[in-house]
Amino acid sequence: MKVFATMLVLFSLILLPAFAADKSLKRTIVFPQTFSLGRLYQFKDPQPGHISPARIVVEGRGQVIGPARGKVTFLTTPGSLIYLSASYELMVKPEALRLIDPNAIDGLTFGSSGIVEELDKVYSPISHLTGLQVIDLNASEATDEQLKLFKPLVNLAILNLSMCRLSGDCFKDMPMPKIRRLDLSGNMLSLNAFAYISRYQTLEHLGVGNCHVTDAALVEIAKLKRLSSLTLSRSQISARGLTLVSKMPRLAILGLEGTNLRASDLQLALKGSHLQSLILPTAKITPQELKALQRSFPATTLVVPQQVDREHKELFAPLH
Repeated sequence: MKVFATMLVLFSLILLPAFAADKSLKRTIVFPQTFSLGRLYQFKDPQPGHISPARIVVEGRGQVIGPARGKVTFLTTPGSLIYLSASYELMVKPEALRLIDPNAIDGLTFGSSGIVEELDKVYSPISHLTGLQVIDLNASEATDEQLKLFKPLVNLAILNLSMCRLSGDCFKDMPMPKIRRLDLSGNMLSLNAFAYISRYQTLEHLGVGNCHVTDAALVEIAKLKRLSSLTLSRSQISARGLTLVSKMPRLAILGLEGTNLRASDLQLALKGSHLQSLILPTAKITPQELKALQRSFPATTLVVPQQVDREHKELFAPLH
């Protein structure tokens, strides 16, 4: 009996590494059979909440699973997002979303199709997908009334609403207890909107470029204690308002492209900040001023607007 037990333990030890190494799980999703809802991808975000999976998927760096049609079985690994890039058929027949499991997919993008296609009918069916963690509605022209339909989506972590038609009233009664990244560039946000957004204490990344941000709005933004990156491009802030930013405990990345702030404003307003990267306000900063800024902030990478490469656009700019 002891011999048998010893052999069983040895056999288990031999098999354990093989099972431990293979962490992939088989998963099946059932979609309508009559047409494809789009293309399925699997993507593992290396920095959750930092770079939108939508951007990566569109650029072809996600692992393709295949068409979202009929019974789809595939292997997935822990921590991966299952992402649906919507088809034209789904845009015209969005009620098909109500036919799938509410937790079937983790992310949904329309690939900026809202520029040429009407998406008015998609918002209510999307609210059925309560397991969604990521939604990309860039350039969809979504309105506040349409976004209010997303109230049931309490698992959202990343939401891209850049270039829509929002005042921000939709956030008044929208609980998003897990939201980490919110891109709102190019919207005419009201001051009230910033007060609503300041309640999202899980936010780590906020893009409000070209949103008419004022010093009063910065008072609300400064309440976001976990915020690590902030885009304020083309905003109407002053040096006095910017001092609020320097006191944010975790802010590491700040984008000020297109603002009217001067180099001297930055030296005074950002004194004591712990920025890792700063995109400068204008191209008019002289080489001498740039050197002075670097001496004032030796631990900060300074980027002039013309030098904003692809990587920095991911860090500083809302996704387009």
